[in-house]
Amino acid sequence: MSQATPPPPQGNSLQSRIGTKIADRYSIVSMLGEGGIGAVYLADDTATGTKVAIKLLKSDSVDDPIVIARFDREAKTMTEFNHEHIVRALAFGRSPEGDLCLVMEYVPGETLRSLLKRAKPFPVHGTVEVSRQVASALSRAHGMGVVHRDLKPENIMVTWLDQTRPFIKMLDFGMARLLTGDGGVQLTRKGAIFGTPEYMPPEQAMGQPVDARADQYAFGVMIYEMIAGERPFKAKSALEMVQFQIRQTPPSLAEKVPGTPPAVAAVVAKMLAKKADERFPDVQSAYQALLDAYYPGSGRQA
Repeated sequence: MSQATPPPPQGNSLQSRIGTKIADRYSIVSMLGEGGIGAVYLADDTATGTKVAIKLLKSDSVDDPIVIARFDREAKTMTEFNHEHIVRALAFGRSPEGDLCLVMEYVPGETLRSLLKRAKPFPVHGTVEVSRQVASALSRAHGMGVVHRDLKPENIMVTWLDQTRPFIKMLDFGMARLLTGDGGVQLTRKGAIFGTPEYMPPEQAMGQPVDARADQYAFGVMIYEMIAGERPFKAKSALEMVQFQIRQTPPSLAEKVPGTPPAVAAVVAKMLAKKADERFPDVQSAYQALLDAYYPGSGRQA
């Protein structure tokens, strides 16, 4: 893909891209999802005969230096992960048409959000297996100095190896932050808080610096939701949800879901500690504790 910067295409509404071709190679078939600054499309790669997913920025975002820098960083980061549970980036750059593009492997299946709507609560073996794979993906990202910052069921794709074995791929590192710094480029606007309130750790909600333990908190919310069939807090607005994340203690899973092993409830409560220092040292430790809580004395290893 060309790295030149011609003027971006004008009037390119998200739906109007369907049926068009990018870089004389990728034929847009349908829209897979839409976000604040762009959309992800299913496309046919005419060079390889395979299906791919392409993230395109909206036309009013392609000249925003902060958006461009974040997009560029997401693309470069994803090309380096090389992990079975993180979606692979195949190419990125600016197309001859002026689009900023990130070409990724296409992952069939459904989001964990869609799955959770049908399965309330999630079965124990499903919770454990999804958690294992999420922990593995996060460990890879954290080991490379990357914090996701927007972990939620919508960003987890689930396919099935058979009727009982889920296989996940983690998506969307557009909000990710490098723990080692951003090369001197400020990639968020002053006073802005990014993320999804329902999964946001207190430190992120307060605009404080975050590290890998922020993802652990969001991971804990996801595990809570898989076990209970609902998130820890219900709020009438995003602002109220942020306040709950900062100040409210989540209801105990042992009380919320009768029959939940107290040790499991304790693990999730630790992941949801308001102070990052009171959480597990890393997500792999958190998952191992969850495994030990569900299967005490089994000697199973993460």
